[in-house]
Amino acid sequence: MPVRERIHWQQVLAATIANLSTLCVGCAMGWTAPVLPVLQRLSEQPEGGFYEGDPLSTEEGAWIGALLPLGALVGSVPAGFLTHRYGRKLPLVAFGALLFISWILLLFHEWVSLLMVGRFISGLASAGVTAIAPLYAEEVAAPGIRGALGTLLDLMLAAGLLVVYGLGIVVPVRWLTASMAVLPLCFCVTFLMMPESPEYLRGRGQLKRARLAELWLQLELAPTELVLLKQKEKEKEKEKLAQPLCADQLPSEKDVEGAVRTKTPTLRACVIVFTLMAFQQLSGVDAILFYTIDIFQEAGTSISPQLSTVITGAIQFVATAFSSVLVENAGRRPLLIASGLLMTFSHAAFALHQGSPWLHAEAGWIPLVAINLFLIGFAIGLGPLAWLLIAELLPPADKRWAVGVATSINWLTCAVMTGFFEEFVNHFSTTVAYSVLAFVCLAYTIFVVLLVPETSGLTGDEIQNKMLEKGPMVVCASADDETRADDVADGDAVI
Repeated sequence: MPVRERIHWQQVLAATIANLSTLCVGCAMGWTAPVLPVLQRLSEQPEGGFYEGDPLSTEEGAWIGALLPLGALVGSVPAGFLTHRYGRKLPLVAFGALLFISWILLLFHEWVSLLMVGRFISGLASAGVTAIAPLYAEEVAAPGIRGALGTLLDLMLAAGLLVVYGLGIVVPVRWLTASMAVLPLCFCVTFLMMPESPEYLRGRGQLKRARLAELWLQLELAPTELVLLKQKEKEKEKEKLAQPLCADQLPSEKDVEGAVRTKTPTLRACVIVFTLMAFQQLSGVDAILFYTIDIFQEAGTSISPQLSTVITGAIQFVATAFSSVLVENAGRRPLLIASGLLMTFSHAAFALHQGSPWLHAEAGWIPLVAINLFLIGFAIGLGPLAWLLIAELLPPADKRWAVGVATSINWLTCAVMTGFFEEFVNHFSTTVAYSVLAFVCLAYTIFVVLLVPETSGLTGDEIQNKMLEKGPMVVCASADDETRADDVADGDAVI
């Protein structure tokens, strides 16, 4: 169908407003980059002069940076159960209110205890937002634009980083923090006007409210779409009945009963989703962002440290936007594979540059190319699409716990990479560290090629059926057109 017929602006509006909460999370994640050097008296405020109050020690600065992922780790699992019990809308607004409270606490920089509490609350809210926002965006979108709207989470995270990096150059610390507090308020007010997820309402038996939400979102199928869907279902049924049946592979009644109990997409979906969440952080994105300033300085550029962070934020934002455009036409798997190859190459190039004295002395441009190539690779695939696949692959009945676990894995690996990568580099060298990251990204690429299915354009039921294709029960089929599926299951099929 033409794009203008597939896009309903109510769906775009609802998903975009929901992901304003992830923009707030991006701001919270990036806040320490321009602020901590000022609070530690390592740099001056944009208006000149140091910030009033006692300077933070190195240990206090490290704790302020680490408390957000630690808070997110604590809040991840409860977020999944909250969204199952209270829906998508109310918990998301509540987490937005928590973000507002955290910014108010961060306004009082003079008290280190308030800084610590504010950052921890930011982490709790960030876990809830990253668990619920992609779920809501997937459930309010038609299959034709679900991929594009599903990438909004990473796009808004990149936008939040870019906003806080940019404002940090020109705005003093207190005004920067106050301006960040306005964003979650705007989100809460606007999102209250959006409908609840129709899928959640239908699951709770609130059919009338679900129907009203679907009508507002224009999720009902158009006549042409309905005809095509029915035609597609009939063709699949004919293909299923026409398949040959192998007598030596007919399952016994005991085998069929065991297969019925174990044949579920949940295990396969969890393996894929949980592994992708771990790979997202183990790919080294935080390590790259952490060393951005060092890489730019090592390359001998005249770019200031503050401007270098803005450049990396802009590259990540543009590349993620590019992924949003491509995801429905190119598909999920090609973008995920291209992402892995680009990240592998960039890490390998950086490791080679660091390990070769000649390249280190004569080719200072290689680190700049490597960091930009990595950010592009991460942003077109693994960054946004890992969150999208959480909402697409997990069965609805299991989302209440699996979404929380997936988010926990992501924040746990984030905390590990943030806390131990620098120590690993100091102990083994930069060359070894980035060589390991290259092997991790290569392993991720192989994992996608072997296990991750394509979900572009499929409905929720079609995705779950596709997840069952490689289940434990494998039957080489054979039956006449009159043979029923239950006859095959009972072992009474005509051979």
